[in-house]
Amino acid sequence: MSTPDNHGKKAPQFAAFKPLTTVQNTNDCCCDGACSSTPTLSENVSGTRYSWKVSGMDCAACARKVENAVRQLAGVNQVQVLFATEKLVVDADNDIRAQVESAVQKAGYSLRDEQASDEPQESRLKENLPLITLIVMMAVSWGLEQ
Repeated sequence: MSTPDNHGKKAPQFAAFKPLTTVQNTNDCCCDGACSSTPTLSENVSGTRYSWKVSGMDCAACARKVENAVRQLAGVNQVQVLFATEKLVVDADNDIRAQVESAVQKAGYSLRDEQASDEPQESRLKENLPLITLIVMMAVSWGLEQ
């Protein structure tokens, strides 16, 4: 096997390469799947837990804006916005759903009930319309051929 022609230039020479070993700190983010899990809400918070889906968030800064808007309300014990799932979770001493909805709307976002479906259900006819059209066209084609 020959070396490539470097047009009279010397090939670079490197000293011996010895990789360094590192010790991974168990508190690091990427240790034991810590990055893949979402932070959990404290279970010892008193009061009632409410949750909504937030529409209109584009980035983590939007989630922080919603959190800060709700956190300023009186009676709120804990607030968490999960940006990936667009979920707002609020722990409060009393029923503050109306105040939370108002604060989020003032921040420029809209709330919907967590149990509400994201999309309206399409009718079965509309869902299967392409397949029905294909079957009808095949039947017409077969009839014209006879």
